[in-house]
Amino acid sequence: MYSKLINNMIQNYQSIDIDNGGIIINPTNEDFIKYGYKLVIFNEKPVLKKNEVLIQEFDETETNIIINYKIKTFNKNAKV
Repeated sequence: MYSKLINNMIQNYQSIDIDNGGIIINPTNEDFIKYGYKLVIFNEKPVLKKNEVLIQEFDETETNIIINYKIKTFNKNAKV
């Protein structure tokens, strides 16, 4: 999957809007790369225990967006 990371969120697209007002429908991997999209790599999700939540973190390289996962433990009796 090729995407862009915008405001710390993965943005997926089925088509690509290009500068001259055109649209590429069903773009190839080469099209995505040409227009600045990066290959998304999902690391393995850990198994959660009771009172744990999963938090996504992103690392961006020149060619990839890498999704890492962090576990946060919470106290279910804590006041929000």
